[in-house]
Amino acid sequence: MRWDFRAMKWSLLPCSVVLAFLSSTPLQAQNWRHPERDSIVYRYPMRIDPEISGSFAELRATHFHGGIDYRTKQKEGIKVFSAAPGYIVRATVEKGSYGNALYVWHPNGTLSVYGHLRKFAQPVRRRVKRLQRRSGNFEQSLDGLYIKTRKNRAIARSGNTGASGGPHLHFEILRDSVRLNPAIFGLGVADTVAPELLWFAFYTRPNQADTGLPGRIAATMAEHEAFQTAEASPRTATEGDFMGSPLLDFRMEKALEAELDSLQELLALQNDTLPSRNFADLYLEHPDWEGQPWQAWYYRFKNLPDTIFVNQEAAFGLCALDRIQQMPFHYGLYRLAFLIEEEEATGTGNEDSSSASGPATSPDGVTPLDGESPNSVQTRDTLAFYQLDYLPVRTCKEIHLHIDTLFYQATRNRLEKSYLYPGQQHTPYRKLGNRGIFVPEKGKTYRLVLVAEDFAGNRSRIRVVLKSR
Repeated sequence: MRWDFRAMKWSLLPCSVVLAFLSSTPLQAQNWRHPERDSIVYRYPMRIDPEISGSFAELRATHFHGGIDYRTKQKEGIKVFSAAPGYIVRATVEKGSYGNALYVWHPNGTLSVYGHLRKFAQPVRRRVKRLQRRSGNFEQSLDGLYIKTRKNRAIARSGNTGASGGPHLHFEILRDSVRLNPAIFGLGVADTVAPELLWFAFYTRPNQADTGLPGRIAATMAEHEAFQTAEASPRTATEGDFMGSPLLDFRMEKALEAELDSLQELLALQNDTLPSRNFADLYLEHPDWEGQPWQAWYYRFKNLPDTIFVNQEAAFGLCALDRIQQMPFHYGLYRLAFLIEEEEATGTGNEDSSSASGPATSPDGVTPLDGESPNSVQTRDTLAFYQLDYLPVRTCKEIHLHIDTLFYQATRNRLEKSYLYPGQQHTPYRKLGNRGIFVPEKGKTYRLVLVAEDFAGNRSRIRVVLKSR
């Protein structure tokens, strides 16, 4: 058989033109159509039983966690596969951050990331080694790759490189500049444990009226102590005549105690604080915010008071952790809601929650509490609500605006505030009322409902009565 090379040369010309075009033109992933663009099915990137050590949007020291951390049985070298068909488009080598990482583009427009790898598959490893030798630098960022992933061919081996506290695989999915929760693609795990509520925070502004109450209380207390000291000490005849009969002494002591109680109750009303504020587990004063500071009382949930007297604008906060059975880790929430319910004029705010009524879906996407009566409230307003299906990259970096940083410095616990700072634009909250600040109407009774939920639907919640005088 004889080959006609001249005919073959012309028949191969279209292929060479296409290859030259691809090599000279950057790939526009978001515009490139593919038959599988809208039918991608993601799978676990390793062939071991999935165990999670870090959840999506978990509260970290400097950021919201951008993906899911999968355990690798405390060892390195486990094969890592692409979670869906696609093309390896980038490889990075860093001493910190994700260490050795691969970026895989998928025809549906998403990008999957695999971090803390020990080593890359051969096609990528050769190019990285060549670039390291040429530049003399260990850290590299190799872009412009276009290596197709195979269903049964590993793209890397798991490791412990970069900013990693132990062998694991960091996995995330992005679209444009938004990180997507891998769990919504079926990459979560079974979970039957509800979130644990740890701390509750109540923020309010101090009353600036100068009534001299603290000084009057201190003087009354000093007078009461002096009276008790005089009663307990041996008397002379002059002192006995001056103090009068035992009946008068008893009346004077009771009058001083009544005055002290009245002054303290007046101070509590003026400062718009909790009835049991003196029993708060922690009190902090926050810096000026729009010219006025915040006063903050923090309560462990076992010490949470039933009623809060709120006479001016206030805000709230919650510290909660989620867990998965038999796992020694804690995780972030999937849903968090601060809801305000307005009690009817005939309601007491303490209805028995055990009386059953069917649940229904509310406009904010959070189902009503089990057992609440439809006649117990008039309206339900959402003060703050998030559902973490996605999180913009910019928001991930601004966790310091979302959590209570002073509380973190004092307790090393991360508490999520309901309110935004002035000018704050990036927040995980998808719905906010008055920027997360509650303004009561005088003489009304409300109910604050806090709902914390994980991705599996396990829910913890609490009610606190709010009264405005």
